[in-house]
Amino acid sequence: MGKMSKQNAAMAAFVGKRGAHAGSHTGMKPRQKIIVLDSDDTIYRNNWTLATQLTQNIQDYCTANLGLAKGEAYKLYKKHGTTIKGLLNEGLLPHDKIDEFLDEVHMFENIKELIKPDPKLRDSLLRMKAECFVFTAGPRSHAIRCWTELGVDDILVQSKRPIIDAKMCKLISKYCVEAYSICLEKMQQFLGTTVDPKDLVFVDDNYKNLRCAKKAGWGTCILMGRFARDGTERFCDDAVDYIIEHVSDLEAIYPELFSTSYE
Repeated sequence: MGKMSKQNAAMAAFVGKRGAHAGSHTGMKPRQKIIVLDSDDTIYRNNWTLATQLTQNIQDYCTANLGLAKGEAYKLYKKHGTTIKGLLNEGLLPHDKIDEFLDEVHMFENIKELIKPDPKLRDSLLRMKAECFVFTAGPRSHAIRCWTELGVDDILVQSKRPIIDAKMCKLISKYCVEAYSICLEKMQQFLGTTVDPKDLVFVDDNYKNLRCAKKAGWGTCILMGRFARDGTERFCDDAVDYIIEHVSDLEAIYPELFSTSYE
């Protein structure tokens, strides 16, 4: 891919709310940034086609296995942040069925149609110099299947590096500050050092997740996608520092975190 196109660079600069980064003042040594990426609809984007099918999978499971009426699963999602949390909180899903639920609803026989290889993403991840972690509301196995189709699983799946997924976060929704505390703790354990949350660069397609991350003290919060799932245009505010359209757009915001060639 090489350097980003002038159009993408201009767009990332345009949507950025704040231009100064920590340590950019004269005489101060820049602190090390850590990139934290959401997975679904962030690392890959497909106009929410997989998300739409996931919603249907969840509805089908709840109807067939739990006897819920159509639309009840979505109501639980809206009330509790995730459907599984709602099912558990309201006593509708036995705890010994958690793995079965997560596995079944995240299984897509047509995944090769839903997610295509992304050479631009691969190039960007290979040249990324910063520590990078994935923080996803889905299960680890689903994330890896998605990355395999993208052609980046060999980059993102590393020995002992945690993939902070739903189970690692004890099924706590990303709408809750506690999930961000768990994520930070797991990253610190892996790195073997204390991490200042202000040094985190968090990318997610969900505005509510970014707002919660800000409440947790996370530094730079970047929204993936100017337009929401319902077509509503989104803008930078006190929770959103930048808006981008692809992970590779991070290079326009933090060029120092990327090499010009593979290392």
